Amino acid sequence: TKWVWVKYFNTKVKFQSVCFINKDARNYVYLDFVVVQNMAYHFLKLENINGTFDPGKPPLLVYSKNSVNGKMRLVALEYAMPITGSEPPDGFSGNDDLWDENTGAGLWTCHAWVWYNNPEGIFAEFNPRVHVNEADVNYP
Repeated sequence: TKWVWVKYFNTKVKFQSVCFINKDARNYVYLDFVVVQNMAYHFLKLENINGTFDPGKPPLLVYSKNSVNGKMRLVALEYAMPITGSEPPDGFSGNDDLWDENTGAGLWTCHAWVWYNNPEGIFAEFNPRVHVNEADVNYP
């Protein structure tokens, strides 16, 4: 499952640069209220949260900021599905994807750390290798 999925997304390099997001007519919007330690900076495309799981249309892009030069780099994709029951949604094939029930947002969410190795696993919610400047952290 992981190999096929990573192969697919490695062709989607257009998301690697935050500049693409700012120029894209179908913008991903920066969520300045969702900056989380070990999770980083989130950009949302609301129309991709529509109750249908599509690995080619991630609702959220997760970027980490280089502490030396400040450049943003794509580290993960995040999938989100509306909570419609007590069971997580069907996502990727197999049983490896981990969905978190975010009741505050009314969403099941699943991170996929495709471009930045996560020792906790590709689908873990947090990545201990991703650090955010404490002044930037903002999450209710």
